[in-house]
Amino acid sequence: TGYPTWNPLSNGTNAISDGNLTLGVDSSSGNSRVNCTMSVSSGKWYYECYVLGSGSNYNSFGVSVGPEITNQFPGRDTNSWSFEFGEAKGKHNNSYSSAYTAIGAGDTFMCAFDLDTKKLWFGRNGIWQVGDPGSGTNAFYDISDAEYSDYRPVGRPYGSGSLVRTNFGQKPFKFPP
Repeated sequence: TGYPTWNPLSNGTNAISDGNLTLGVDSSSGNSRVNCTMSVSSGKWYYECYVLGSGSNYNSFGVSVGPEITNQFPGRDTNSWSFEFGEAKGKHNNSYSSAYTAIGAGDTFMCAFDLDTKKLWFGRNGIWQVGDPGSGTNAFYDISDAEYSDYRPVGRPYGSGSLVRTNFGQKPFKFPP
């Protein structure tokens, strides 16, 4: 008990099912954000997303801080950092990072963040895109420039066929945190 889920009360237009752990695209729009039910301000955190449907290149998941925005995709604003699965790029403040390894159907997206050092890592199928959160090296993003201190996972499935199941710790993780 006490694990977070996706928050149906802090959701743009995403379809939420499976005990608020699976996200799909609502027929009205997939260009919105859903926020996690819990936020944290210190410590080390990890979650995984299993890509069940083919979807599009623009599925994006990551971390947000501050107000619970629902009308913009993750990474578009200054207070969120995300990884766009098919584009294989990080996004923050509407700017893209270099390209890394794409994430598609059958893959597991990994997100680790250390709020004591304000670092964030993204990975795929047990391999980190850059660096290693276990040793605290080469973070994908330094998230110390945020003006708020309440961080939470955020997500956005996008496109017909997008379906992503999230594990915030309710079940054993597929890969070691």
